[in-house]
Amino acid sequence: MDWSAVSVATKAALPPVTSAEMKSHLRVDFADDDTDVAAAVLAATAFIERQTGVALVTQTWRYGLDSFTGTTHDRSRSGASRLFGYQYGTCDNIIELPGWPIQSVTSVNYYDGDGTAQAVDANDYRVDLNREPVRIFHDTNWPTSESRSGAVWVDYVVGVAVADVAPDLLAGVKLMAAHLFENRQAVGEKMDALPLGIDFIIESNRRGYAAA
Repeated sequence: MDWSAVSVATKAALPPVTSAEMKSHLRVDFADDDTDVAAAVLAATAFIERQTGVALVTQTWRYGLDSFTGTTHDRSRSGASRLFGYQYGTCDNIIELPGWPIQSVTSVNYYDGDGTAQAVDANDYRVDLNREPVRIFHDTNWPTSESRSGAVWVDYVVGVAVADVAPDLLAGVKLMAAHLFENRQAVGEKMDALPLGIDFIIESNRRGYAAA
């Protein structure tokens, strides 16, 4: 699945795992490696989010389209797309949003025929947050956008509070962060295999691939 049209507009304010929690997991009780521990947590979080398409902690994503009709990219029907029988993009008056869990849609924006950035009136569309993928419906017809790449973009809030992150995803972050921390440099011809359980955690939560 091609998620190259998805970017992170506003990063999460906090990591899902604190440095203190990670140091406890690593059984590290000194401060010399605090910077490396924090970096490993951030890298592990990005890895889990990219591989699953699940935003861990509240943040804002931006989804870009070339127009209000059709799809921006050739999105292969794999993973969750194949399982549930849908593709992300637009169809008729519906925009389907990648990512999970989605809290709300902040704005639907576009460049008009004069190349001026505009926001669609929130009273003119409805958001269905009760299914996956989350869908945006226009009550009549979407406005006409400029003929250009990335003429339409949607900003939306994804993720949950730190306290509500799923335990298996937290475990995945810790396992991956420990792997990165313990293999900070090349170790021979190849890195050690990913820690046991990472693949299972990713596959059981996979929604696709997100590019930040």
